[in-house]
Order: sequence, then C-alpha cells, then structure tokens
Amino acid sequence: MKGLLLILLAAVATASATTCYKQLVNNNKNRKECFSAHRSFNDVNLYHLQNLINEHLEHSLKFTVLASHFNKDIKNRNGFYKYFQGLSDEHWNDALELIDYVTLRGGHLNQITVQFKNGTRRTSDSLSLQNLRLQDERGEKHSLGHALDVTRDLITNIRQLIHKTAAHGTENEDAVLAHFLEEKYTEKYVKKMRELSGFMTVLQSFTTEEEGLALDLFDQYIA
Repeated sequence: MKGLLLILLAAVATASATTCYKQLVNNNKNRKECFSAHRSFNDVNLYHLQNLINEHLEHSLKFTVLASHFNKDIKNRNGFYKYFQGLSDEHWNDALELIDYVTLRGGHLNQITVQFKNGTRRTSDSLSLQNLRLQDERGEKHSLGHALDVTRDLITNIRQLIHKTAAHGTENEDAVLAHFLEEKYTEKYVKKMRELSGFMTVLQSFTTEEEGLALDLFDQYIA
C-alpha cells in the first residue's frame, strides 16, 4: 500500500513539472505550457486550416477580377459588379477571421500562398478566368455558375474538416475547432448556395427572346 502511494506521488510530481507555473519557477526557457496552444490543435489541423485560408484568399482575388469584368464600359453590369465584389470581400474577411482563430488557438502560420488552378497545373494564368467564356452572351450565367461551384466546393472542404475534427477518439479530434467551423461557416455558405442556385433558376427560366431584358432587370435587382 505504501509503495502504491509513493508511485502516485511520483506521478503527480512528474505531471506538475509540465505545468506553466513549474516551468516559470525553474526558469525553463522552453515554456510551451505557458502558451494557449492545446494538444488537440495539432499540426494536422493547423495544416488544414492554412489550406482553408489560402482557398478563401484565392477565391477573393478571383471574384475581384470577375467583378472588374462587369465594371467595364462595354459590359456595364453594375449589379453583377457589386455582387461579385461583395463575394470577394466576404471571402477576404473570412480568411482574416480564420487567421485570427489560428492565433487565438496558439498556432503559427508558416506560409500563406495564393495559387490559381488552371486544369491540372497551378498557374497565375487562370486569374484571367478565360475558361468562363465571359465575353459571350451568357457570360453573366457562367459567372454565377462559377460562384455556385466555388461555394459548393468550399462548403464540402469545410464539412470534411468538421467531420475529421469531430470524430471522437481520433488523433485529430478537436471539438472546439469543429464547433467554430460549424457555427461560423456552414449555415452561411448553405444560404449562399441557395441564393446562387435561385439566381440560376430564375435566369434559366427566360427564353432567348426575353434574355436581354431579363438580364437588365436582374442586374438592377442584385445591385
């Protein structure tokens, strides 16, 4: 019995050596227990969050370029310009919010890069969004379809990360991160998908003869 008590006391002493207080008392330069990082917020989850930040920044810049296309004198779709510029601002602000969350959890972002995907290669050429065929008469529809695809892909990636971090008993379990992503982004992007799909349904309902006037009215509606 006495031997068991000694083992328990030794275990307590060993555990106390890893506390912030103990590291300060011992003047330990490696004071990692005094930082806000928790063990559940590991390098794998930080890696996924960094990818999510990069993805938001990439989409923000793409939507800015897309907005500028509709702000030209030959196009002059003020409503589409404002809408896509608004999407750009939303993605930019979401990226900043994710960066703030990483620092709140005691994480460190090693690198933030923005890359643009063009087919199977990543290159800045796709920043021009030439593959959307914006110059033809259905450029407005193509742009909204692209925005819907981006939103769907983004929420899919977020849901996958929530699933990984919410899985009980796994190495990457992080209920706090899962709750943050669910609360901040899931509902918002679901509503955005519904809005964009509604836009597409409305525009697809018009005949070819009605399309010109319909786009003018729709542009005023989303302005």
